[in-house]
Amino acid sequence: MKMPKPNRPSLIGVDLGASHVRAVQFDGAGHPLRTLSLPRGEPREPYGADELREVAAIVRRRGFVGKRVVLGAPKSMTPSAMIELPPEDSGAPLTAIARGELARARRIDPSSFELTWWSPRGAGPPARGRVIAVSCEHRAATTVLDAWSDEGFDVLGLCPGPAAVARTHAIDSPEDTEPTIVVDLGWSSCEVIISHNDRVLFQRSVKGAGAASLHAACAEACELDHTHTGWMLGAGREEAPEIASVVSGMLQAYGESASRAIQTTRVYAQECWRQSDFNLVHIAGGFASDSELLDWLQAHVGVICVPISVAGGLDASMATAAGLARADWTRPERADTHRHGRHNGPSDVSSSVDEMEHAA
Repeated sequence: MKMPKPNRPSLIGVDLGASHVRAVQFDGAGHPLRTLSLPRGEPREPYGADELREVAAIVRRRGFVGKRVVLGAPKSMTPSAMIELPPEDSGAPLTAIARGELARARRIDPSSFELTWWSPRGAGPPARGRVIAVSCEHRAATTVLDAWSDEGFDVLGLCPGPAAVARTHAIDSPEDTEPTIVVDLGWSSCEVIISHNDRVLFQRSVKGAGAASLHAACAEACELDHTHTGWMLGAGREEAPEIASVVSGMLQAYGESASRAIQTTRVYAQECWRQSDFNLVHIAGGFASDSELLDWLQAHVGVICVPISVAGGLDASMATAAGLARADWTRPERADTHRHGRHNGPSDVSSSVDEMEHAA
């Protein structure tokens, strides 16, 4: 990776999650300079313009250096899909074809969204012509960009969470030279990706397998609000044995969906990339450091599950923000990366599209 100049802070990476806003900035040596973890009152998507401005103002007041920021787009803003395209040397208008495919699938105007796509050619899955496409509607992106600009920030891009997590893994676990499974235990879904270096080769979103389902089960069983449910799943388990026994059963039920997704992805990965055994899975997200959950996943999936490494010993829940903050750290061998679907204009999200593919 290309390191930043000495004493020059990194970009400000802000993960706009459903349950938390998390932000990271690194110093010139790659150590955490500023961090922020801000719970939202009630987890939800999307963000409104007022809340976006409020979050931007908080980041500005917390001592982050400079105005350059990369935002992690909420999952609902950047849907992705695997699509079939002709070979890149065919001369076909590949971006136009990809745009048409996504527009038909989502039943929206082809001109209403920005698009980027890339071929997972680094480690080469066997299906010829399959690419990963990510889109972002102009209207939703403009709301986010304008709100942060109003607070004085220069938004360099919007980036999907899986791309940011893959970048963090590539930077902070350089010893992993083969394709790797990384799982992000988010609020609304469980995101399972296969990454190689800082490129996303495969991604699968398992809705209903996020922390929201666990919170809902605990809240219903114990008649608690969101705040007290969070305490019950955290410190409450350590303080009261009777709470720990209740939570243990719910954790296992929650883990079943994640374990099925991991196992299915592992089987697929072993078929596509035979040079890797995929016996180690890296976990990101709010429950990545929950030893009970990781032990249960290990026992049921048959692989070693460990929290993803993040620079400076940061918690695995900060993996997305850490990847966003280092979106301009590039690998020399990626210098030939192609850009697709880029547009120019003050009201579009050209920088966002560029960032999506660069980070993926």
